[in-house]
Amino acid sequence: MRYNETICIAGATKLSFVFDDQCKTESGCDTLRFYTKPDQQGECIYEKSGSEWPPFEYEGDTVYLYFYTDGSCTEWGYKFRVIPTMPPAAATDEISLRCNIENALWILGFVTSFDPLPASLKVFTTAKVLNPLMVLLHKSKDGELQHKLLTLLQTLMNRATEPGAEVVRAAKLLALETDKLYSKEKPVDSASQML
Repeated sequence: MRYNETICIAGATKLSFVFDDQCKTESGCDTLRFYTKPDQQGECIYEKSGSEWPPFEYEGDTVYLYFYTDGSCTEWGYKFRVIPTMPPAAATDEISLRCNIENALWILGFVTSFDPLPASLKVFTTAKVLNPLMVLLHKSKDGELQHKLLTLLQTLMNRATEPGAEVVRAAKLLALETDKLYSKEKPVDSASQML
């Protein structure tokens, strides 16, 4: 028996294949192969029969599976998961297209250079500024940007010598909402999908 299948996850930059621990075919007779082109054309990027099936990765979004069995012996077979690596999502919402994060960070850096903060700049310690910074921090996957945001937030929150009631309420609200989001999502290594 011969079996062909196309495995395509459109837009993926890489496909990672992880095989089940139980995988076993008749060694040398029942062979699974993956090719770069259909109908066993192109480069054979993976070939396996028998037991102990190591994982492999392919740079691209499409591979072509070919399985051949002579039918003389029946073993457990094969089973695998395909894990795609997708490119970073492009900013498509209107606000992201209008915003320039680097300019905003420069302005906030300039504001935090004042010590003490003049009364005319205390607006930068209010929820109108702090909330979006917290959201951006929560959504960001860029470690350098996260570090900058944390430093700015810390500086802005500590800059007011006697925070008004609004700042205290905003900080408590931010802590409460962030805790709710974290508890609801229990993130591993990824940014929030809720925001």
